[in-house]
Amino acid sequence: MSQSRPFSKLKKQVEALFVPGLDLRVDCFVHAHRTTYSEVRVPRYTLKLDGETVWHFPGDFHVKQETPHAWPSMVDISGLLRAYLDTPIDLLLIRAFDQEQVELYFSQFHDGGQRLLTYSLNLTPVLIAADRRIGLAKLTEWAAQFQKDHAVHQVLKARAKVAREVRPGR
Repeated sequence: MSQSRPFSKLKKQVEALFVPGLDLRVDCFVHAHRTTYSEVRVPRYTLKLDGETVWHFPGDFHVKQETPHAWPSMVDISGLLRAYLDTPIDLLLIRAFDQEQVELYFSQFHDGGQRLLTYSLNLTPVLIAADRRIGLAKLTEWAAQFQKDHAVHQVLKARAKVAREVRPGR
């Protein structure tokens, strides 16, 4: 996972797509995982809505229980954010982002085998819910496919509140 540009530039580009007044932040910080023999700098990503974390990698995923040495090479969240930015608006609601599907192989030291963890990051739906280029009515219909506790619904609720504040009396 090589990152050619600073994350702050990518962060600004992503957050510029959010509805004005929506307090949604994309953050990345690096955690140094040290062992006796090595140190791995592992990126951790969060989405915070009104200061509350609504999405966190690796915190929201089973991978957090595994050794983080494989994360940097197998999970490219910055690449996923870049792919989102590069996707034409008319394809956002129908595109399946390859980087959303993650397969991580972990060694089983006690038996010499490997274990596979497969999951979806579910990051782009949260970005879509915040995207000012897509109307709230269209997004509300689209969001029906997600469980009620998904971050998409939290973002849409906050987005509707921002819309009411901008146009009071509606």
